[in-house]
Amino acid sequence: MLHVDNATIKSSRKSSAAHVSVSYWLAKATVDFAPPNKTHLTNTFPHNVAFRQGAQRWTMAPQETPKKQVLLLGSGGVGTIGALNLEVGGKASVTAVLRSNLKAVLDNGFSIESCDHGRIVGWRPSHVVDHVPTVAERKFDYIVVTTKNVPDCPPTVSDLITPAVVPGHTIIVLIQNGLNIEVPIFEKFPENICLSGVSMIGSHEVAHGVIEHEDADELTVGAFHNPRLNEEAEKKAAKEFIDMYAAGGKTTCTFADDVPYSRWRKLIYNACLNSTCALTGLDSGRIRLAGDAVDTLVRPAMEEIRAAAAASGVQIEADVCDWMINVDPLTKYLLPSMQVDMKKVTPFPLPNPGFRY
Repeated sequence: MLHVDNATIKSSRKSSAAHVSVSYWLAKATVDFAPPNKTHLTNTFPHNVAFRQGAQRWTMAPQETPKKQVLLLGSGGVGTIGALNLEVGGKASVTAVLRSNLKAVLDNGFSIESCDHGRIVGWRPSHVVDHVPTVAERKFDYIVVTTKNVPDCPPTVSDLITPAVVPGHTIIVLIQNGLNIEVPIFEKFPENICLSGVSMIGSHEVAHGVIEHEDADELTVGAFHNPRLNEEAEKKAAKEFIDMYAAGGKTTCTFADDVPYSRWRKLIYNACLNSTCALTGLDSGRIRLAGDAVDTLVRPAMEEIRAAAAASGVQIEADVCDWMINVDPLTKYLLPSMQVDMKKVTPFPLPNPGFRY
């Protein structure tokens, strides 16, 4: 089993070996590390440490609120930008479980071209691991899952996260497409809050550890209501996650009071425009330029999804179809996620037919 954090990686580089110098002058103290890192003393020494110089005494301020511990499964295009947002906000320490891109990220970090964050080279979350840690290894406040949800391809999400879930404590955040994906979580972890994340983002891993983020990160978060749990506590947990995720100011993260609506609404894009682009080989811009492709293929499929949603008690406004058709800037010629998956030959996430709202 492998566990690597940034401190370990940095200490192994001769060219960036840290040096520490402590100086006291007129009751002031500083700790300086090798550029570009500068850390104030209050972030370095234990709470309540005091220094005396001459007749003056200086006592350290209390430490800052500890960061939330977040476990991330799925460090592709969506997950890596999510981890970056969480780390930039300063309220979370992210542990990322990596598989195919593990070696690339350990060797070189992530290389990111982002419309929200700019160009970043050699970035890593706080911790990088090659397995899902057990509760004994680390206690996580959140488990964020951004993998494809394909319920008929084991192992399932609930199987994967089991070692890290603390009953009644760990909040499970599913930033995934599809319907009824929360039901297996409710069944396996009845005491844990489960949140819904609906992501509208243009971000892909084009090579191991190389992320191209072309369209802004917009995340809608709400609570899947578990009848066994207090609904207000679930909503509070969703709002606290939003505060943590958006703290860096590089993303739009909003609260969804009506989770079924938010998920059916995303399905208007995913089941229709996304799939049609994959089947035709036309990106989200070129399909709009291809004669009557939108009116004869995409729009009728969207109306079918609206009808299915209505049959389930969820009313989707007609103008949502137009919004979804035009949500991607036409001249960026963005490839929807299923079209990217077609090129990579990976399974698509589909609604779980065994359950319904």
